[in-house]
Amino acid sequence: KLLVRGETCHDIIPEVYPIDGEPVIDKAGKGAFYATDLECLLRVKNIETILVAGVTTEVCVHTTVREANDRGFHCVVLSDCCGRYIDE
Repeated sequence: KLLVRGETCHDIIPEVYPIDGEPVIDKAGKGAFYATDLECLLRVKNIETILVAGVTTEVCVHTTVREANDRGFHCVVLSDCCGRYIDE
């Protein structure tokens, strides 16, 4: 239940916790655009480039980048802000 707000291991770490008024997107799937209002939030603010970071690079980060690219966004993956559960 990692994708369910309130469950163990779901919360945002204190160092990057959003300030009051910042939107928080609860992902329903592996990508940040699936079944969320992320695209609408970005379009309303005329955002064309997104910086992507995450915990599972080979799944969630890649999926989000593909979804964003399909919608016409320019993506920058912050490699030193991504993690993997598979060691190379």
